[in-house]
Amino acid sequence: MARIVEIRPLRNGGWQCLEMQGVQPFWIGENAKRQALDYAKERAKTDGSEIRILNDSGEVVEILRFKGSEYESSADTGRNRN
Repeated sequence: MARIVEIRPLRNGGWQCLEMQGVQPFWIGENAKRQALDYAKERAKTDGSEIRILNDSGEVVEILRFKGSEYESSADTGRNRN
C-alpha cells in the first residue's frame, strides 16, 4: 500500500513529519528540514508512496514520488505562492 508522508515547517523554525496519527516527529535547528526529509524518505520507500512538502500556509509546494528505487520530484506549479 502506498504511504503518504507530509513535512511542514513549524513556527519555532523546526520541521515536522506527519506520517499518521501519533507518529509526528519533529526536528529543530539549522538542518531541521533536511533531517525531516531524510526521515520521510526512509519511511516512504514503497512504490507509489509520496512525500508532500508543505509551506507555512499548509499548501503543497513539492511532491516527491517513490518509483523503483528513487524519488521523482514534481514542484507544484498550479498554486499562487505570494
